[in-house]
Amino acid sequence: MLTARMLGTAAINWNGKRVVFPFAKMEALLYYLLVKKSCSRAELAALLWSEMDDEAAKKNLRNTLYLLKKMFGESLIQTPSRSLLLLDPTHSGASDVACLLEGEAEEEAAYGGEFLAGFYCKDAVLFEEWVNEKRQELREVYLSRLTRRGVALLKEKRYEQAKSCLKRLVAIDEYNESAYRSLMRIYSQAGADNKVIATYRQLENKLQSELGIRPDAKTKEIAQQALRRKENNADAEKSSQTELFFGREAERSRLFDWLGQSKTGDALPRFLVLHGEQGVGKSALVRNVFESLSGEDALILRTQCYQVEELYPYKAWSAIFSQVMLELKRREIEAPDSWRQVISYLFPAIALERSAEDFSHQMDIHALQVTMAQEVMHGLLQLLAEHCRLLLVIEDIQWLDQQGYNVLQQVLRSSGSHIDCLATCRSEALSAFAQRFGERQAQQVIEWLPVERFSRSEVERFAALALDTASLDPLLQEKLYEYTEGNALFLVECFKLLQLGEGVGRLSPRLHSVLTERVGQLSEKARKVLAAASVFFRDASYEELTAVAGLNEFELVEAIEEIQKKKLLEEGIQPGRSHLTYRFCHGCIREFVYGQLSASRQKMLHHRIGLHLEERMQACDGARELLYAAIHHFSQAGEEAKAIEYRIRLAERYSCPHYEMFPELSAAVMVGSDSGYDRRQITEHLQQLEELIAAAAKRALGEERISRYQAAYLEMSGRYHIWLGEHRQGLRAIHRLLRLAALREYQEYRIKGYQQVVYCAIQTRRDRMIEAFADKLIRAAADAGRETVLGAALRFKGIAYALRGEDELAEQSYRQSIALFKRLNSRGNGYAAHIAAAYNYIGDLRGGAGEWVEALRHYETAIRLHGQATVGEGLTIFYINAGYAAFELGRYDAAKSHLQQALVVGEQFGGQMGYWCQRGHCTLNCVLARIACRAGDMAAAREHLNRAEEFLVKYHDANQSAIIERTRREMKML
Repeated sequence: MLTARMLGTAAINWNGKRVVFPFAKMEALLYYLLVKKSCSRAELAALLWSEMDDEAAKKNLRNTLYLLKKMFGESLIQTPSRSLLLLDPTHSGASDVACLLEGEAEEEAAYGGEFLAGFYCKDAVLFEEWVNEKRQELREVYLSRLTRRGVALLKEKRYEQAKSCLKRLVAIDEYNESAYRSLMRIYSQAGADNKVIATYRQLENKLQSELGIRPDAKTKEIAQQALRRKENNADAEKSSQTELFFGREAERSRLFDWLGQSKTGDALPRFLVLHGEQGVGKSALVRNVFESLSGEDALILRTQCYQVEELYPYKAWSAIFSQVMLELKRREIEAPDSWRQVISYLFPAIALERSAEDFSHQMDIHALQVTMAQEVMHGLLQLLAEHCRLLLVIEDIQWLDQQGYNVLQQVLRSSGSHIDCLATCRSEALSAFAQRFGERQAQQVIEWLPVERFSRSEVERFAALALDTASLDPLLQEKLYEYTEGNALFLVECFKLLQLGEGVGRLSPRLHSVLTERVGQLSEKARKVLAAASVFFRDASYEELTAVAGLNEFELVEAIEEIQKKKLLEEGIQPGRSHLTYRFCHGCIREFVYGQLSASRQKMLHHRIGLHLEERMQACDGARELLYAAIHHFSQAGEEAKAIEYRIRLAERYSCPHYEMFPELSAAVMVGSDSGYDRRQITEHLQQLEELIAAAAKRALGEERISRYQAAYLEMSGRYHIWLGEHRQGLRAIHRLLRLAALREYQEYRIKGYQQVVYCAIQTRRDRMIEAFADKLIRAAADAGRETVLGAALRFKGIAYALRGEDELAEQSYRQSIALFKRLNSRGNGYAAHIAAAYNYIGDLRGGAGEWVEALRHYETAIRLHGQATVGEGLTIFYINAGYAAFELGRYDAAKSHLQQALVVGEQFGGQMGYWCQRGHCTLNCVLARIACRAGDMAAAREHLNRAEEFLVKYHDANQSAIIERTRREMKML
């Protein structure tokens, strides 16, 4: 038995054991079949080997299928026709994807993670695109289920369960304000005002920074009520004056071991360097360890290096020798007068007990040489080390001046175990520090201790400790990690903001100062690249930065290397491709850099990105993620016209469904562009588009342009409502479209409008309307030279004749349509679905005449032909008709097989089917009820009949009523 886990980390098991495949495309093929249940050979070859020619792709597919059958047996993958592949349900168990779609799993366990997370198939761009689309679809299915469950729990006043459900919902759907608001109400009822405010700030920052909008007034009022309650109870606010420290057990243990070994005089390196990025917690770790040391362990001499003092000789040593001279005095240790004079000269701020005139002899300060000064400093340290162990602590040693390095090297070369040194160094400067210190000596003397960012689990525990809560909101936990990437400084500052009721995304003054310093150290060209990177959603590819930053390739490479050394950007590989990408090491760095740009520069960069995306879309025909990105960047650039145009393209290509029975005359449907995920968003897409067009009209973008937008909107709106079976509403939109198209002479929209009227008339069985608009399509086809329109119109005329009982004229029209599309199809233009539709209607003519053998032959021809094109809802109808014909012939097994295939094909639409396909499923359930009835399974028969009757609850259809009534009578008789 074949089973698969596809939500989360992907895996395929055979008889309970994990299967390891010799190559990824073999595994990818099985995942695709497990989800789709059936597909054509051509579809699989194009999906997995699109970079090859047809012959090579087909050969690879045959070899892969051979290996799969050899591994799992011949019966796992069936081939009912030369072109169609099916996964045998008797040899494959239910997958987690199927359980999610069918609602069999519990809400918490239903969604194990992203679809095929971590699975990568090299050189299969189309497969990766399918995976991304499926991820979105399954995510929306799960969100819909979570929403329904959350609403039900709130109605039942089961607030703890509802809170858990809502937290999971907002963790996945970041912009679901209604879920945020419900969560805030639950917190408010529990008296958790801090959580109310924190949840609101989180939502506010998310909406403002990413969408440019603010939360609804109702949401804001809940937060304001919590703020007022909090102000009235100010005593509950407490702020800790002690430094918050967490974790670092391994680093603390290592540091204690090093200190202990040095104390006993072991021959180990006497110089330990803690290295990590700025803010990771190096200094806090050192302070925490020193708090545990007793005064008898060592005399700690500490200094801090600063970048501005990097050119001042010995500047960092001033703090150390100030402590040295005080300690010598306290211990009554006499130092030579000449040494004291040198220290007084080098560090005038150090107050000596005696003035220069009191020294027993005066030295010539002008004759003081560098080596002498260093020997004096070394001598004083050695003198003090004879009485106590010294531990030099140098913070940010990467900024120590060169003379200061020389002193340190001399001390470490000769001081033995009496003087040890501990330093902190930023990771971006580590290589330069080692070179400056001397790589050979660095290897011999220095011991390295890396201090890394906190992991995701450590961030969760740190937050629970800092915010004094037993369990952390999953959404806040994810936001904290995403925003800080585990950097200790950023985390502590976020905790302070949260304790004050502020949002995580707001920069504290301390963070602002740190980031200003880090970015300010960059060259002008590096800042340009950083600014360009901040404008992208998440990752920016090398090619995108080249197009946007305005630098040549050499300058760009140098700038990127500079930025990487500062640990501001990190390099990666784009999933599914070999392109280099760059992302900010912390989310707050991106927000800071972007916030520092002027509004005009932000618009300019967004505009450049939009132009670059247009070039990419020309090369790949407008992939969905590129359309979404273009909409965002042109909107941010203030170019409303382009933003609307790309939103229209997005809706036309991916959102509005095409008529399930009669293929559209566009390339989009021929590549199977629409998906169940987008169909659930159609109303929202259309509403947003209508609002954008209305707003654009007020801004006077041009009458002609606005008319084009309105035509596109009306066509999609009409098409959607007709598909849904809302015929009057759909016809109103289409009639408005036709009037506008006639006024503006939009020939393409006239054709689309005529076509939609025909579709509506077919659904409502109005033969005169079909014929009238088919004639208009024929004339429009002649004017435009569109043979595809003519072929569809001929088929439509055949339907009109068939509805009037003029079977000979109907078949003649169908045959003419078939001949025309066969001629066009010979050019490789992919019109098999059009031809299949005509054969299906000839099958209807044969069935109406009682010639069921011929009817079945024509239906199966339609299935075979459509299998060469993209699988769609039309194929469902063909299978249903074939099943009905087989039933009338008494071939019940064949009937069940065809009807089961119809269900398999329909599953890919996630229950989101249009009127005509739902009508077909009504017939399907009636036939299955009659088959079950004749087999003596009355329970199954009643179940199928109930499903069939659900269609009549929504729609009035005389033909389906008759089929249902016939089924009822037969069940009563038996």
